[in-house]
Amino acid sequence: MSSPIRSQDKGISRGSFNHNRHDKMREVRERHRDDKLLMNREKIGDLQDVDDYQRKYEEEARKFEIDLERLINDEEELEKERQETRAAEEKASFEEEELEEYLRMEQQELEEMISQMDLGS
Repeated sequence: MSSPIRSQDKGISRGSFNHNRHDKMREVRERHRDDKLLMNREKIGDLQDVDDYQRKYEEEARKFEIDLERLINDEEELEKERQETRAAEEKASFEEEELEEYLRMEQQELEEMISQMDLGS
């Protein structure tokens, strides 16, 4: 009891059902592909951000390294100057003591000469 019209309707509905199913599958594939592309773009962006941060921190580390080396050199120069100053002060102190000793001896000689002159007169 099936009429030829009804069987044609079923064929059309099956065809349109298959067509809709293929369209939905295509949409899902396209959405999946778009999501995958978006994730890849985000991943690339994240990697670039990481590279940028790493470059930035490496540059700052180089600056600190340069500053550290400069500070070490400055410290060494200051220590050398301190040692030279200390040596110069010790030398000056020694020379001053020698001079004071010489002056005392000269003073004593003068006093002896004066006392001999007073005695002789």
